[in-house]
Amino acid sequence: MAGTTNYFKMVEFILGISAMMLGIHSVYGDMIFVQTVNDSYTFTLNADLYYKPKDAWRYSVVDGPKRWVPLLESEQWNVEYNPFDYRKFDAVGVYLNIPGQLKIVARFSVEGTTHEYKFNHTFHGSRSNMNKMGNDSFIKRDQFLNLLNNGTMTIRCDVEFIIPYSYFRHDIFEILERIEPDFDLVVGADRIKTNSQFLSLISPVFKNLISNSSDLIAELKIDNFTYDAVKTAIDMSYGHRIHNLTAAAVIDVLYFAEEFELTSIAEKLEESLSYSVFPQNFIAITDFAFKNEKKELQTACVEFFKKNREQITQTREFAELNPLYRAELFRKALNLD
Repeated sequence: MAGTTNYFKMVEFILGISAMMLGIHSVYGDMIFVQTVNDSYTFTLNADLYYKPKDAWRYSVVDGPKRWVPLLESEQWNVEYNPFDYRKFDAVGVYLNIPGQLKIVARFSVEGTTHEYKFNHTFHGSRSNMNKMGNDSFIKRDQFLNLLNNGTMTIRCDVEFIIPYSYFRHDIFEILERIEPDFDLVVGADRIKTNSQFLSLISPVFKNLISNSSDLIAELKIDNFTYDAVKTAIDMSYGHRIHNLTAAAVIDVLYFAEEFELTSIAEKLEESLSYSVFPQNFIAITDFAFKNEKKELQTACVEFFKKNREQITQTREFAELNPLYRAELFRKALNLD
């Protein structure tokens, strides 16, 4: 009973912290809850730009890659710049393209110098259109050469997005990082420090293992999984950004997430595999999909196989794939034709 009481106290504590972490800003005149998040982008210019013929950059706009606005799953922003455009300004212009109705605080700067341009703005456009704001004369021609470092300069754009409450999904697990760890997951000779109530909150399996123990335990030994797989799953549960995972690594984490019923993590990982089928990982993902009866993932593998059949069937790895899986690939690919 005491464990249940502590569990609900934990939830109440988290919800209380969540409310305090939300700021209040007036974006459209009414007071609304918001959260601020940050992102940045850099690009490099070199001395050749200065010496190009006078009309070389006429009507030119260079678009940077689109980046997801943090916390928003369907909104992208990007930087664009105009090299010395003689139509209007003999200067390098820099701009932000921002989607929808957002308030931002932005700073363009030349790294290693004090040269910068700051502005804040509330955009009122529709979510289907991009809004543009910036500085036509960020670097004037007579300033350009002095800002070079060994023939190049790096321009950095830092953006703070002030996101209305209706726009973002608050990640409650990030708040739990403020709580002191009191529990270790032991994987071989390594330990992953976490919090027992956090584990109980995210996994019914962990909850049962911890609450049903006759003794007050402070650690749990994890067998059959690698340290990297367990650590990655816990980091994902805390809301950490995960980069550069191979398909094999994702599959390892997915097995752990499914065994310990980390349902949302497992769903995201399986979805990521379905969008990441390539020649170099096709066999690993296909083997996992058919072995574990992952229907949607099987469909992704079959669609890829259909388009790349000749390339895939000539590999040694394909010949070593379970014959039943090979037969299913051919059967389903032919059905798609």
